Parts: sequence; C-alpha cells; structure tokens
Amino acid sequence: TNSHLKTMHDLLKPEKGILLFQAETYNIPSNLDEIKKWRTDLSEIGFEKVRYGSISIGTYPTGQIGFYIAHTEEDPNDEKVCKDESTCDDFGMMDWLDWSAISQYFNDMPGKTKYYHPRIHRSSFDLPLWVEEFIFSDGVDTETDR
Repeated sequence: TNSHLKTMHDLLKPEKGILLFQAETYNIPSNLDEIKKWRTDLSEIGFEKVRYGSISIGTYPTGQIGFYIAHTEEDPNDEKVCKDESTCDDFGMMDWLDWSAISQYFNDMPGKTKYYHPRIHRSSFDLPLWVEEFIFSDGVDTETDR
C-alpha cells in the first residue's frame, strides 16, 4: 500500500537511500497494471529515481520476474535514455556503476556462479520496448496499448 511505501521512504536516508523489492512479471496483464501503478506511487511518494528491472527465472511460471529499485536522490550521472542506436553507447545507461570494479570482483571470486555474471547485471534494465513504454509513459490506455 502507499502508506507502507511512504513509511519505507521515510526510513531511508534522504541522500543515497535505496528501496529494492520484487515487482511481479510484465508477462501477465494484471501484473503489468500493478507495475505501472507502483512506478507512479513511488514517484508521488518522493522517490527521485524509480527503475523497473527484469531477470529470468526458469522456475517462475512465466520465466521472468521483475523488481523495482527506487532512489531517494536523483543522480545526474545515472541514466541516459536511449531513443535509438545512435544515442546509446556501450551500456551508457548505467554510467553510475563502476563496471570494471564489478567485473574485477566477479573474476576474483573464489568460486564461480552458474547464473550470475556482470553482463546479466547490466542487461536486467534492458526491457522490451513495449514494456518500457507502458511503464514509463504517462497517459497510456492500459487496455488498448498492449
């Protein structure tokens, strides 16, 4: 509920506070409506930066589950919106992360994972265009624009 999300927002540090939670699959229409509602609610509550990400989960009924990451403070170095290939550089949408440090940490791990690797981390915010347009555009008719 909004009161719960507002309480979570108020508990976070005003600078550098981050809320992360599981946020349904975009493959089920009723979930997609809720995903968009959460984005609106999080923004209205006062989160400055709200992003929906997606990961593949083979054991989940639709094979995909989403999550929200909401920041209490906007970072001007955060996301660059890519409208076409000419405006996108190599993973420039997430400049604020130190990918070399993430890759180095991954390479230095004593064991190896069977699933995670830095490219999966980067790509989790690359959504199908129709999902991104639905979640992040205002005034979309949820019944006719799917």
